[in-house]
Parts: sequence; C-alpha cells; structure tokens
Amino acid sequence: MRRGNVSHWFHEHHVLPVTQWHPEVAEFVDLLRATWVIIVLLLLGLMALITAVLIAWPALSYLGAKLIG
Repeated sequence: MRRGNVSHWFHEHHVLPVTQWHPEVAEFVDLLRATWVIIVLLLLGLMALITAVLIAWPALSYLGAKLIG
C-alpha cells in the first residue's frame, strides 16, 4: 500500500473531471466549489441568530413586563 497525502488520494479518487464537461457546467461547478464555505458560514450564522433570539426571548419579555407593568 502506497503511503501519501490523504488529500492527494482524495483528489485522485473523488474529484470529478470538470474539464470534460460543458464549459458553462464547469464554470458553475467551480463557482460552487469556491462558495461552499460562504454558504456554510451563512447557514451557521442564521442558526446562531435564531438560537440567540430563542434564548433571549424569556429574559426580554421579563424585562419588558418589569418596565411596562
């Protein structure tokens, strides 16, 4: 068994040959490969925002009730 870089092995066995596709498809795949990190970070940020609102909601309602009533 040949020892080597894991990412090199992954690239050899799992990366699709984009150069053989239609040029528009190849550009789209390159765009997806370049932006997947941004998409993941946006989704994580949205989940963090929703979680923060759900956690802070009882405290905000308590403070609002104290201030108003």
